[in-house]
Parts: sequence; C-alpha cells; structure tokens
Amino acid sequence: MNNELRNDATIRVRGAREGGLQNVDIDIPLNTMCCFWGPSGSGHRAFMERVLYAESCTQYMKSLNPVQRKGIVGAKRVDVDSIDGLPPVVNYLDNGKQPSVGLAAYLGIESRLAAWMNRYGTWHCPECDGICLAYQPESVEAALFSAVGKTRVLILAPLAQELVDERGAIWEQLRSVGFIRVRIGGRVVRIEDVPEDCKREQVEVVVDRLEPSEEGNRRFLEGVRSARSISGGQTHCLDEQGGLWRFNRDLTCVSCGVICGDGEYEDVLNEDSFASSLRYGDFTWASLKSETVKGVLSVLGEERGRGGEWTHILDLLVQLGLENLPIHQRVDTLSHSEWLRIRLAICIESSMSGIVYLFGGIVSSVEGASKESVLKGIETLVGQGNTVMISDRSLEVHRASRHLYAFSNGKISKGVSSENEGERDEPLFGGETLPWEIVGDGFWGRVDAKMPRGAIISVVGKPGCGKSRLLQEVIAPLLSGKGRPYEVRWIGGKPRVHTTKRSLNEGLLVEAVGVSGPLAQIYALTPGGVDKGFPADFYRLDKVGGRCPSCAGTGTIGLSMEFVEDIESECPACRGERFRPEVLDVTHRGKTIAQVLAMSVKGVYDFMKREKKIAGRLEWLMDRGFGHLRLSEDLAQLEWPEAVRLQWVIGLKGRPSERDFILADSFTESMHAEDVNNFLNEFKRVAQAGGTVVVADGHPRIRTASSAVLEVVHSEKGRRLLLR
Repeated sequence: MNNELRNDATIRVRGAREGGLQNVDIDIPLNTMCCFWGPSGSGHRAFMERVLYAESCTQYMKSLNPVQRKGIVGAKRVDVDSIDGLPPVVNYLDNGKQPSVGLAAYLGIESRLAAWMNRYGTWHCPECDGICLAYQPESVEAALFSAVGKTRVLILAPLAQELVDERGAIWEQLRSVGFIRVRIGGRVVRIEDVPEDCKREQVEVVVDRLEPSEEGNRRFLEGVRSARSISGGQTHCLDEQGGLWRFNRDLTCVSCGVICGDGEYEDVLNEDSFASSLRYGDFTWASLKSETVKGVLSVLGEERGRGGEWTHILDLLVQLGLENLPIHQRVDTLSHSEWLRIRLAICIESSMSGIVYLFGGIVSSVEGASKESVLKGIETLVGQGNTVMISDRSLEVHRASRHLYAFSNGKISKGVSSENEGERDEPLFGGETLPWEIVGDGFWGRVDAKMPRGAIISVVGKPGCGKSRLLQEVIAPLLSGKGRPYEVRWIGGKPRVHTTKRSLNEGLLVEAVGVSGPLAQIYALTPGGVDKGFPADFYRLDKVGGRCPSCAGTGTIGLSMEFVEDIESECPACRGERFRPEVLDVTHRGKTIAQVLAMSVKGVYDFMKREKKIAGRLEWLMDRGFGHLRLSEDLAQLEWPEAVRLQWVIGLKGRPSERDFILADSFTESMHAEDVNNFLNEFKRVAQAGGTVVVADGHPRIRTASSAVLEVVHSEKGRRLLLR
C-alpha cells in the first residue's frame, strides 16, 4: 500500500508564468526520471529553475525562524497560482563552480584513506629503513611475551640527559617516590651508588622487575604507565640475556632505536617529511595518492572490507566510467563530463531520499557504453526514493524517461521534439590565410600542432584525455597573451577570444548592445528635451538622475517579510516605468523613452530605422534571431544558450573577422536541435570570415561540419596532438 501511494505521488503545478511560461499546468510523478525538453527560450529551463527550484528555496525560507532568516534577502514570490507536493529540490542544471581541491579531498575520502594507510601500512625509519612501531600501554605486555616468553624483565624509563644535573637533584626526587635503582651505561646500580661522572651516560630508571604473562596482569600495565610518565612516553624492557626491547608511545625504529614521531594520519595529510616513510607493500602515501580510482581499489584489495563504507564512492566512480581519474587531480581541472558524473556519484553515495534532482546534459556528455552507465546511475538515484528531472538531448534519455515534457513558446507542446542525430552538415573551410601553431612542453604535456585558420576544428579524444584543459588552460590563455610555458605563433593582430562561458558583466540589453547612449542623445535633442534642459544621461537607466529614485530604475520594489518570502511588486512612484515623471514628459515621435525600452528589438528597429547608428546595431541582433527580445531585457534572466550566443554577437560587433577565435567546450549536452543549429550557424559565419572555431564537443552535427580534427592522445608517456 505504501509503495502504491509513493508511486502515485505527484507535483501539481497550476498557472506557472515565470520566464515567459504561459499559465502552464502540469502534474509530474515523483520517484521517476522525467525529461524536460525544448529550444532555448521555450520555457523548459525556466520551469525547472524559476518555478520548481525557486519555490523549493521559498519553502525553505519559510521553514526558518526569524533569527535564522535575519540578513537573508532576495527570495521572491514565484509567479504561479499553486504548487503542491513539491519536495526539496537540488539544482545541478548549471555547471557550478569546480573547487580547486584534490578529488580525494572533495569526495571526503582523503583523510579516511590516510587513516587506513596509517593503520594497515608500515612506517620505516628514515635513518636505516628499519620498521618503526608504536604501542599503546595495554599492548606492551602481549608484544613482549610473544618475543621473550615467561622471562623476567626489567621495565625501564629512559631519562632525558638534561634532567641529570651535577647537583644530583634528580636522584633525590626518584628516591622520594620509591625508586631505588637505575641503569647507567648498561649497568644496574643503586641510586646512592651512582657515579658523579654519569652525565654523558644514558640513564634509565628501573621501574619494576616482572615476568610477562600471556593473560596480562595489572602490575605490568601500571609499570608501563609509570615508565611513560617518567620518560615522556618511552618504555624499555631488558631481558635476562641483555636484549633491549623498546615499546614507546611514538614510532620507534626496532633496529636503531630512532624515535620518528607519533605517526598520526594528520602527518600524512600535511605531507610531513616523515610521511614518505609510510608504506603499504610497494606503495608510499605519495605513490598511492597518484594512483587512479581503479588503482586505489586494486591497492586496497582484500583490505577493502576493513576500510569501511567510504570505499563505496570509488566503486560508484568506476561504474560511471571514471576509473582512470587520479585521486589527487584537482577538481577544477576535470572535464565538463567528468564533473557532471562526479556530482551524480556524490548524490548516489549520500543515500538521501525524497529529493528532486535537476540535471542538465549528463548523459549526452558521454559516449558509447558510458551512456548506459550514467543512466543506470540515475536509475539508482531514483531507486533510493528520489525524483530526477533532466534536460538532455540524448535519445537514450528521451526513451528511458517515464515522461517527456516538450516545451514550445512557453507552453507544453503536444508533439514530442527529439534530436535528429542523423542530420549531417558538409565540412566548412573558409580558406586558410596564415596558419597558427602552438608549441611548448609544460603541465599539460608536449604540444606541437599547426592548425588552419578559417575553419571549424573538432577536438576529439577519450573522456578524461584533456580536451577541456587544452582549450581552457592552454589555447585560451595563449590567445589572450598569456599561457607560459607554451607559445603561439603566426597570429596577426590581437585575437578576439569568445568562449562558451557566460559573461559575468551582465546588465540590460540596451546597454550591452551599445544603443543606450544614442537613444538618450535623441531624446535630449527633441524639442521637449531641449525645453526641459535635461542632460542625455537622464534618459539612461544605468545613470543616476532621470531614473526613478524609489526603485533605482528597476520598476519594482522588494518588501522584506518577517515570516514569509520577500515580495517584489510594481514601484508605486513610477508605476513600473522606471523614470521620473518629468523625464516621461519628453517624447520622440509620440513615444517616451520608457515605452521604447519596453519594445522588442524588431519593434525598436522599425521605429528607429532612420537612426543609422541604432538601427545598424539592432540589425546584428535581428540577423541572429534575437528580434523578439525586449530592449530593457535583463541579460541575467536569459537562458544559457541565448545568453552565450548574444554575448558572441555583441563581441563580434556583427562583423566577424580572421582575428576571431571561438573556443567551445562541451556545450550541447542539454541543448535542443534548434539551439545547436543556431550555434553551428554562428560557427560558420566566423569561419567564412577567416576566423577559427575550436570545438571540444561530441555532437554529431559539430563533428561533420568540422574541416579538421585535432585528436588528443593520452598515454602513460603523456599527451600529444594529432591533426587530421
């Protein structure tokens, strides 16, 4: 009965209007995998992030008490009639910041692996390479019994040389607490018979004379503890044959007696110099850390059962095709595909249930049999009692999902839109001008590759071979005038580099495209503008003066609530028009500056055709399919494909040239065929103008449109590039 109830549970959304959604009603079953699909701006990403995830954040805010909520602002009311049955949502749609830490540390297994190594490995003396051992007081008698049997021994406590002074004060102290004998220079004498010239000899206090037993006895344990309290952690035992045995608290070499340290696993993590002396078989801690995931599991071998459940995360990485990742590799150097799978493994390993996970492009980021492995990982996550909502172009995802929700123009479309993997493009080569070459030998490996200009170059290679690092850490810095120790040759002029990373300097479209100033100048020079005498800056939203002071030109104000989410509403001073009333008295051809900014790019183009400077810039946008955007559009609210293409169009200034280089890294995973086509058209424009496009992405249409293939070959000898 409980399973039936769980399977029938749904998220019920009514009247969703965020991000261009048009009163969407939808029921989503829980504990399943569902796919949300559609081109950029269709509303599927807006529904996942700005409706489901935003509502989950709002519900979390409501659960906090007033003290916990103090200082937390920004939660807005989601524009939706109702959402029922929504569990907590974890958003992995965006890449997120990859931390600059080692993989083992990020997974939380580095300290556990160090503790395991410390427990089952062997410490070796840095002086003679002998084995070093340390003992708890309770284990001394058993260890001694196994070595000498039932033989009387002296329990000795070594004294530090500085305690033996010329006045003999130490002898009086020892006698006062009941000790009567010491061992000096190998001879046992009574304290009153200690020679005066003993300062250079090793002095050991005779604590007791006992016979160790297999069962153990309390007097022996007390003798060990007394010896350690006198000597600062050392315990020596002298047998009847003159053999000296060291059972110290700290690691001590059994061969030469050198005390090496406490040997705690923190020393290993801190890369203490002594840590190089810790070995497990043929492995040191340093060599174990340089092993791959698969190699670590092999080293653990039969000992894995003693390692605890923490090794389960390594098994998950193997199942997801990440067995060749070195556990010391920095997370911020992982490829996009590897990063997505790492986060999936962490979700599975957490064993949490009742969560809604949002993923983007995680299946299409891998190739071949790895797709099936990732799908099995998602099935495991669902089997733990979670819901997975995924935006992915992979046909395998579309077929495996219980429901495929196809979005179009802000609505859920009746037809299912799927990727046409069979469509092909002819290779494009705009004609080589000057070739360019990268040479050097450094952290990435040896590079010596001459590549064509005016072409689309596809970077290929096995997952984890270094395609992303080649683009991000070698090519991009070099084209920007950095990148030592590598060198770039034969590039005339200063390159303009465009990447698939979203710009951090986002604002309004009118400012980004560069028409805010010309528009303001037009209004300042109108008869009404001249009569008012306002400077041109008064007609700009990015300048103080003419914009509404109550809302700072945003058109909305936020009201911070004590027990519910913050509310954003229309500014009562300007009624959403963003400017002061006196500025809105000025018109151009019957329209105020606020009305023009609220128009679409196409609408403004038609309205301002006679203004060549404005019309020319808006024409760039219309040629690339951005005519529907409002001039006052906040770029931060655009979906990723639209935002990245838009920043390219603005950066290219509508006129690509041979100076332009586009570096595109793993960007099509959750992208609709329509968006892929738009990106491919942009690549072709740049290549035809003599620019160069370098793409590390496995999409079949990108591959077939490429006129050159740069293969990254990664072996034990290092990496090399093959151009074909």
